[in-house]
Amino acid sequence: MALLHFEQDRPNVGAIVSITLIGTLVLYLFILVADVLYHVTSSQRAETMGGGMLERAQSFYAKQEEAFSDYRYIDKEKGKVALPIRRAMQLVLEEEK
Repeated sequence: MALLHFEQDRPNVGAIVSITLIGTLVLYLFILVADVLYHVTSSQRAETMGGGMLERAQSFYAKQEEAFSDYRYIDKEKGKVALPIRRAMQLVLEEEK
């Protein structure tokens, strides 16, 4: 009976390690670049979208504060007036007593 000769499998360990290390490095660099790009674009987007947002909010709250903190006529002919909100709450509490 003839003996069968098989070729022994000897993988190139050096090539496998090199390819694995290069692939890992490329993946790491890709993730790093993607993260940097995300942070750069998100901060730019926040600056352009919210550029005047703080000023508009402050202006809005200042107008609201002015509207709720001053005495003024709503309709002078009918005798309707606006009271500061704190004074109106005091009057309501006194009325309930």
